[in-house]
Amino acid sequence: MAVASCVGSGNIVGVSTAVLVGGLGAIFWMWATALCAWFMILQIIGGNFIQSNTVSGVLKENFGMPQTVSGILLVITIFIVALGGLKRLAHVTQKLVPIMACIYVVGGIFIILANITAVPRVLREIFLGAFGLPAVSGGITGSMIAAMQNGVARGLYSHEAGECSAPVIHSTANVNHPVEQGIVGVTEVFLDTFIICTITGLVLGVTGVLDSGAPGNVLVIYAFANVWEPMRYIVAVSLLLFCISTLMSQWYFGFVGLNYLFRKSAAEKFKYIFPCFCMIGALTEIEFV
Repeated sequence: MAVASCVGSGNIVGVSTAVLVGGLGAIFWMWATALCAWFMILQIIGGNFIQSNTVSGVLKENFGMPQTVSGILLVITIFIVALGGLKRLAHVTQKLVPIMACIYVVGGIFIILANITAVPRVLREIFLGAFGLPAVSGGITGSMIAAMQNGVARGLYSHEAGECSAPVIHSTANVNHPVEQGIVGVTEVFLDTFIICTITGLVLGVTGVLDSGAPGNVLVIYAFANVWEPMRYIVAVSLLLFCISTLMSQWYFGFVGLNYLFRKSAAEKFKYIFPCFCMIGALTEIEFV
């Protein structure tokens, strides 16, 4: 469940946006945030908008589904999970997470292996770009400040390290010693950033799509399709699963927070309110979100 909450569109769209603005060096600063704890305010509703907007965009772009229809389907899906409470959330995410992670990781590794000769160049650009140094081989470069700003921001959005949101779910685990669950928390950040986000960054670098002019929310889809057109659906399906699983967990974060602040009556109402925001996110323009 904790992995489901942090592995979302930030792993794909967030990384693409960070690289477009800050250059490949932003990947380095995403790694850096995964190693440090930063405290931040969790924006539950904002997170809902981002995930639901990504879902509606992917369904419209790849499958021609109207945004209104995708919004309605999201509302129904999240409402059904929320109605079942923590046990239903756990049941769904423990089935969903391994599938969604494997689909994207295997697809990403295939793209990287198909362009394996470009990997050393991309790694070099990551480290040079992280400190604002020009890459001899060319490609997108940016200043150290731009790389750090975007890498740290998108890294935190993706892996949530230090946001104090993941402990909401980790605290529900039944283990013999707290350290056992602490190891799971560390593994969660490692899987999210050092595995999945790194795969996204490498795919963007080795396929050469960074100069294509495509926006961040479809850039990785273009990268996969650049190697083999049907591969675009790997990203599309992965994004859908990532976003839906994250939405499910974000509902629970809000539920627990409201339960703590205003007791159970307010938290119970949130089950009915939170899914409705999916419709707003699905129909809103990406610039506003």
